[in-house]
Amino acid sequence: MLVGASSIQERLSGAGMMLVVLKPDDFAPEHREEFQSIMESLTRVRPQAGEGSLEATTRTLTLEQGRDIAQRILGLYTKVRGGI
Repeated sequence: MLVGASSIQERLSGAGMMLVVLKPDDFAPEHREEFQSIMESLTRVRPQAGEGSLEATTRTLTLEQGRDIAQRILGLYTKVRGGI
């Protein structure tokens, strides 16, 4: 999801859709704070009519902000899986 030809905003929206089904308790205690921080970064913008906070947030991200969040998601994945 985080790699591909689509924009970083579209890729993060797709990755976020996969993450929203998870809860902090799904993670080991040492990873919960990072997961919560990532989710807050992906859902911080108040949605407009017809969209959710994930879509509203990813729509407004700059390339740099998007890359930062993508790196944080990959970092969390790597820690949880014990490597790539």
